Amino acid sequence: LEALGERKKAAPYLQRAAFPASINGAVLPETSPMAAAADDAKRNPRDATKVIPHVRLLLAQGNWAQSRSEIATLIDGNQGVVDAHILAGDIERIAGNMQAAIAAYERARRISFSTPVMIRLVNSYRKSGKGEAARKTLSEFLSFNPSSVAALRLVAYDHLDNKRWKDAIPGLLAVRSRVGYNDAILNANLARAYSGMGDHDAAIREAALAYRISPANPLATFTYGQVL
Repeated sequence: LEALGERKKAAPYLQRAAFPASINGAVLPETSPMAAAADDAKRNPRDATKVIPHVRLLLAQGNWAQSRSEIATLIDGNQGVVDAHILAGDIERIAGNMQAAIAAYERARRISFSTPVMIRLVNSYRKSGKGEAARKTLSEFLSFNPSSVAALRLVAYDHLDNKRWKDAIPGLLAVRSRVGYNDAILNANLARAYSGMGDHDAAIREAALAYRISPANPLATFTYGQVL
């Protein structure tokens, strides 16, 4: 869009690229009207397809108490609905009850150890200061999903956080082989890893690539300056 001279249209996309979301499980938005969703949920309190949209709308309003009550009723009649346990965990996480959130995500994991469940568990364990539990969760997920981009990225970021530079690089390169070279955050983190190992030429190359892709991105710019 910018190359076509449509700078106003390009601006919001450039802004989003400058501040990309981290890997974190977010509650899906719901677009149904509240009144209709509330009526459906009231008439079908144990139907996941009716209750979950209403609970998402309640969460968007910050109504944790009613969200918690409705999802508990749903789970009571549908123990095997993984989305209900995920949403229960999301409610507790948003409310700041990390231990309750982890318990809900663990129940979801026992039903289906999917990527959304893995991401939520890893983030919740890390935010609770349980790094070893987060690493164990990632390891178990990767044993069944060795090509998962999300898991490979999270493992590499864990190595970076703990300054295990050499261990981080293979995972970061494996992710790049899957997603390509246009991920500024990925390239910046490769630069961090190479810099930590003392390979300054490689670090500058990766940081320059990150900066060229997204010069307004704080991590790309900061990392480029650091390695230089």
